This record gives sequence, C-alpha cells and structure tokens, in this order.
Amino acid sequence: MVVVFARLSWLVLWTITVTFVSSYNQYSPFQQCPVSAECNKNITQASSPEGTICSPRYSHPYPADITCTYDFYANPGERVQIKFTHFNLHKSKIYSEVNGDCKLEDSVSIFIYEDYDEATAMFCGDTLPLQFMSANNWMRVRFVSNPSPGKGQASGFEFQYKFRKDFGITTGLQSFGDRNRPLCHFTYNSKIQKVGNFTSPNYPGVYPSATNCQYVFRGERGERVTITMDNFDVGLRSETNVCGGQNDHVTFTCYSHEGPDKGFQPICGVMQSLLTKRVSDGEYFRVLMTSNDNYEHTGFLGRYEFGKGYNVFAPTTPSPETLSGRESSSPRGPSLDVISATLLGLLVCFNMNTAMS
Repeated sequence: MVVVFARLSWLVLWTITVTFVSSYNQYSPFQQCPVSAECNKNITQASSPEGTICSPRYSHPYPADITCTYDFYANPGERVQIKFTHFNLHKSKIYSEVNGDCKLEDSVSIFIYEDYDEATAMFCGDTLPLQFMSANNWMRVRFVSNPSPGKGQASGFEFQYKFRKDFGITTGLQSFGDRNRPLCHFTYNSKIQKVGNFTSPNYPGVYPSATNCQYVFRGERGERVTITMDNFDVGLRSETNVCGGQNDHVTFTCYSHEGPDKGFQPICGVMQSLLTKRVSDGEYFRVLMTSNDNYEHTGFLGRYEFGKGYNVFAPTTPSPETLSGRESSSPRGPSLDVISATLLGLLVCFNMNTAMS
C-alpha cells in the first residue's frame, strides 16, 4: 500500500511517500528455502558448512514417484547434525498414526553407515522428527515419494544441517587428539564457572550410536562436585535389564585413570533427577557416557555445582538456563534433598587414600 501526500508551498511541490510493508511472511511457516530444492546432492563441509534442504516444490505439494538423496561428508572426527523445521508427508488411507508402517508410505530415511544400505531411522506422516546426528563423518538422507497420485496438501519437509566438531555439546572446554581431531571430551573448571550445565551429544535430540564421551570436573582445593541429571533417558535393552555391557550407560568416577569406581554403579534407562544425583569426595570428578547401537534415546541435561564441603540439608543445586527452551523437570527444595540423602545415601565417592588403605 502506498499513500502519497502533496502540498504547494512557495510554488514548490513537495511529495512525501509512505510505504507500508506487510510482515506476514515473517510469521509464515513456509519460508522460501535458501537452498535450491535439488533432488540429489552431495554436500561437503568445505563447500557448505551449514544450510537448509527442502523437498521439491516446497512448500507446495511435492511430485509423485521421485527419490531424492542427500549425502553429507564431514571432516574426519566431525559429525553431521540435522534438525527438521517442517515435516508434512502424504499419508495413505491405510496408514495408522499408532501402528503405521513407514515402509509403505512417503518417507524420509536416515543412513549412518556408508557401506550398509539399511536405514537407521525412517520417518513418515506429519510428526516432526527429533534432531539427529551421525555416528561418524558421513550421513545420507533419502526422501521417497510413492507413485500414488494426489499428494493432497502434503507440503513436504525442510531441515537444517550443520557440520559439528563439538558433538552438539556447547559448554566446557573441548579436547582434541592427533592431527587436531575433535574428541568428545569436555572439561569444566571451578575457576571459570561454579555452576553450569552439560549435555549428552546432540541434546535434546537423539544421541548418536557408537560414541563415548567424557566430562571432567576440576574444582579448587577443598571443593566437592555435585552432579544432577535432568530428563535422563539412556538406552536400556529390556532383555538384559542391566546397565553397562551392551546397554548404553553413564558412569561416575573420582579417579582420572581408567577402570571402574567401586563407589558407583553405572546408570541407564529412564530416571528421575533425584535418582541421578552424585557427589564427589574431592575436587575431581569424571562422568562417562557410552552408547552402542541405540538410536532412539535423548540422553540427559546435566547440572554441576562446585562447592566447599557438602551439606545434605542445602537446597537442591540451582538449575541454570536450560537448552532449547526446555524446562527442567527436576524437583527443587530442601525437603527433597533430605529425602535424597535419607533414601539414597547420596552415594558419596570414597576418598582415594581411604580406598587404597
């Protein structure tokens, strides 16, 4: 809309033009895809470190009987992360939201092993998939539209991709190995920050398989480290029901050397924050996460606090800002800490000298 005003002053015509610009597109769910909707594409970290991929004709109905393949190649030791921002695929009449088989539907599949042509995950319908990360430096995303005509109002998909060195872990000081290869090893120093958070890889999405991560906490002399994990969901095979071994698990240790710490047992499965709380006996603490072949669990949002000594009647560790707008589900308050101390004993690490005596 353009509105023009004019007035005559001293025989000079002044013209003022006011332009109104609608902001409707800013809030539209169908933004124009920045990347051309090519149906087959190889993407390297050098050529495009991050970007957006859309289905053909997005955000209009996509064509029938097509297959699109997108291959991502990261540098050695780095990972590929994708996050869907829109997902709306055609569903057939026989499809059921509860028991639907994506193999018979239009679908998006994710492959993480270059020499193994079987999808690790397959998505269909209109439920937005969780954020996903590769298990190594390669990932394939394949979109299949069945020959059936009439896709209705199915508008396709849009996802953002990013090549990551940090495994999607945005806190702590990351370590690097030979030839500057990134490691899933992060250090948290009391001199830098007393209270903060740490996460499993790719949180709040599903964590990648075949990944080992270490989180090292270094306090000042006389301090202890308190660890609590919110939204804890680390894979557990129902047939074994034992943490460790073939099950994904998290372990805690007061020692810098390898090997189990007899003071702590591995934890896994779905657990409330209260049950994950652990306290070190000294200024050093280490948390290890091991994943095997699971690709369906979201890991954890961890909280840490360095403090002088430990008072079991003190309020629960304060929660810093949580990630991605997710609110912490952990209970707070002195009374809950007392329950934790009474029922669980808080599983305090034994002093190294005591353990060796």
